[in-house]
Amino acid sequence: YPVRSEPRPGQGPTKLETLLDENRGSDQEEGDAPVEIVNFETVHNIDEWGADFVPSMREALRCWNMTVQHWLVMVVYKRFPVRSLRTTMVMLVSSIWHGVHPGYYLSLGSVPLCLMVEDFYRRLIRSRLSDSGKSFYDWVSWFVRMRWFDYLGMGFLLLRVDATLTYWSSVFFVGHLSLAVFYLIGLAVIKPVVGRVWKEKEN
Repeated sequence: YPVRSEPRPGQGPTKLETLLDENRGSDQEEGDAPVEIVNFETVHNIDEWGADFVPSMREALRCWNMTVQHWLVMVVYKRFPVRSLRTTMVMLVSSIWHGVHPGYYLSLGSVPLCLMVEDFYRRLIRSRLSDSGKSFYDWVSWFVRMRWFDYLGMGFLLLRVDATLTYWSSVFFVGHLSLAVFYLIGLAVIKPVVGRVWKEKEN
């Protein structure tokens, strides 16, 4: 599509009105045929740099299979009636889209738990930090989410239920346990401390 229409992956043009003007945005001289600048952003499917280096799990997921993600958002996420289960339903449909191997369902079925813990800490801690503090937080967050990717990615590699669970049990289900530990520590310890410190600062 023409660059002037600002296409997005999976969606296509976001400024349809610009396509009605054939001459706008063309590089041409008098008497020459219009030269339309186009790109392939509509079918741009993977942001390789973002998938590896953005700090959060949510951002990283948005960098992978971007055209499919647009479809999942428009067709599944926005239409599913139970708001609290929308992300879970997206992961279920994504698992079906990937195939029939149970490893997909085990891995993608665990993603909503990661997002829940990640969002909890971003609201609790990151939102209150300075710019330098946010930068440090993002580095720590990137390291943690890459370890979650390592752990959950084994379901995509091993595919079978027994093989995936055997691997996860060999590392004591550290990925799932870390989610529970982080969430409980956040609720029982960090949230009260942050709330008390924040209240003192406001006073």
